[in-house]
Amino acid sequence: MMRPSTTCVHAVTLALAGSCPAGEILLDLNYRIDSPDPDLYGFGYSLAGLGGDADGDGVPDFVVGAWAGVQNGGVLASGTDGRPLATIKSWSRFYGFTVTGAGDLDGDGVPDWAMASFYPQQPPMSGDSSCWAYSGAFRGVYEYPPGEFGPEFYWHLGGYGLAGGQGRVVASDPSDDNTPAGTVYFMTGTEPTIRAEIFHHDPAGYGDFGWGVNNVGDFDGDGIDDYAITQPRFNRLFLVSGAIATAGPVHVETLGPQDLLLVLTGIPPQYIDRDVANVGDLTGDGTPDLAGVAGAVSIYDLERDAQGRLVWHVHAQLAFAEAAWSVVTVGDVDGDWVPDFAIGYASAGYPIPVGAVRFFSGATLAELRRLDAQDPTAYFGMSMAAIGDLEGDGRMNVTVSAPGMGPTGRGEVFIYNAGWITREADFDFDHDVDLADFVIFQRCFTGSNNGFGRPCRICDLDNDGDVDLADFIIFQQRFTGSL
Repeated sequence: MMRPSTTCVHAVTLALAGSCPAGEILLDLNYRIDSPDPDLYGFGYSLAGLGGDADGDGVPDFVVGAWAGVQNGGVLASGTDGRPLATIKSWSRFYGFTVTGAGDLDGDGVPDWAMASFYPQQPPMSGDSSCWAYSGAFRGVYEYPPGEFGPEFYWHLGGYGLAGGQGRVVASDPSDDNTPAGTVYFMTGTEPTIRAEIFHHDPAGYGDFGWGVNNVGDFDGDGIDDYAITQPRFNRLFLVSGAIATAGPVHVETLGPQDLLLVLTGIPPQYIDRDVANVGDLTGDGTPDLAGVAGAVSIYDLERDAQGRLVWHVHAQLAFAEAAWSVVTVGDVDGDWVPDFAIGYASAGYPIPVGAVRFFSGATLAELRRLDAQDPTAYFGMSMAAIGDLEGDGRMNVTVSAPGMGPTGRGEVFIYNAGWITREADFDFDHDVDLADFVIFQRCFTGSNNGFGRPCRICDLDNDGDVDLADFIIFQQRFTGSL
């Protein structure tokens, strides 16, 4: 199936300015939403795709965190039009600092979600950073009375770094009660069940293991999403299998290769920090690539031999004024069949941080386009998330936040229709789907419910953990012949 030709859409608003300096790209502004609750400020400080459809309209939904007010919390928003499906508010400081889709935790067929606070709660509340999970079926507004938490699956386990999906939540406590060990918990169910607990002991007493936790998709080809866990002080990233299970606390460096898939070390003095994203296969070797931001930007090719190779690194220029805050895959926006990515520079324009988002080619790493906010202190690009295909047109939808923007000043979120989702069955990356791709598909065919090796992960076109007849049907639909 051939894709329509790419056109540059100057889909900008009165608040944004855009250009296409390096060519034409796909980018439409679907809609924008202001904070729906007068108590929620900093709307959009954190964003995440739900990873499914909570309201039954066939469109993926998303989660927005807001933690800059007296009350803080988050919103489960409809992907169709951004209307709030559920709003949770708390008097806890920094509640909503991180948000995530969790998959179906309670077995009701509806994807659930989670939020976290990284700061001890205000008196009369006590305790360390914590995370809470909520049923995706809940509708309306729930406000915790001062001093109370509940009612849905209260988890007093970490909450600084937070990620999830496929019925699990992964939460971290980098300080671990101010001890030299940071801890990351893998949790399932509503009790919850701690499936795994891993830590890293730092004799110097810094304990920042778990500063960032990110779902980076299925790296090892077992059908289960895997997780990047960062440790900025040591400038390291641990790629851990989502299938991990431990009988008790285990030091991360003692894990076997089936659980600890990869360890990356960044380039000093620029660190691998909180935000890490799977930006797709930029190098064409059949394995995903990871981008990490910490002021600077680094992209690593996760090669077939389970080694990470640095392919791009840009130091932050002008310090805070050009520091990278977030990164996200945006699909193929320039029509070259290679996934592209965007980087959020929320402090661009400092000391008046209006913010900016820059789009880059995955093939050439050249800048394709830049969007700049116009409102002072908008912090446009603070957080970004890929939320799936909202229109069913084969294109990736991406959310971008401006937590200081909007008519109320409480924050705003922009939803864009971006590039083509690049699982196109072009397995040999020669810009067509032909007999050569079919030969690769035949080699990787496993049948239903049978796993596959990592080199064959790109043939799992429906992303269900096997290469079977359903994938063959998709392959047939995308067959173009030699071009």
